[in-house]
Amino acid sequence: MKQKIVQKPLFWQVVILITMSGVFLLPQILGQGMILGSDVVFHFNRFYETSQQIKEGNFQYFLSIYGFQQSARIVNALYGPFFAYFQGLLVLLSPSWFSYQLLANGLLYLLAGFSMFGLLKKLRVNGWLSVGMSILFMATYSVQYWIERQGFSAWGRLCCRCA
Repeated sequence: MKQKIVQKPLFWQVVILITMSGVFLLPQILGQGMILGSDVVFHFNRFYETSQQIKEGNFQYFLSIYGFQQSARIVNALYGPFFAYFQGLLVLLSPSWFSYQLLANGLLYLLAGFSMFGLLKKLRVNGWLSVGMSILFMATYSVQYWIERQGFSAWGRLCCRCA
């Protein structure tokens, strides 16, 4: 008797999305360089701020006491403090800003790919077509805006899509 080979397309679809996230990161990995867009100083400074607050256990929701030259600017309260603390945790987990950027970019690609894939599956689009469209979405400017310029609205678009 021949055994039936059980196909698991969902498994391979997930593997492809994860692999494509890695492929999108390859140019930066091979180039070994940071991508410094127009908003990098602003956002990286506020993520540094939250990482230091986590590290020191000194949480200041409104004031910036470690970043922005300790100027007590009110930034994170206006730009989403909880997400900034998530990014600050990623900064703490990363040994360098380069590795943080790779981690954040990789997470963004995964979030983009899987959120679009989930949406298309919910709309009952064919699984393999969903994978292709998800990869296409990962390459759009709305996602690349963070990668190329550190434009924070790329994260916002994805987080709203997931909700």
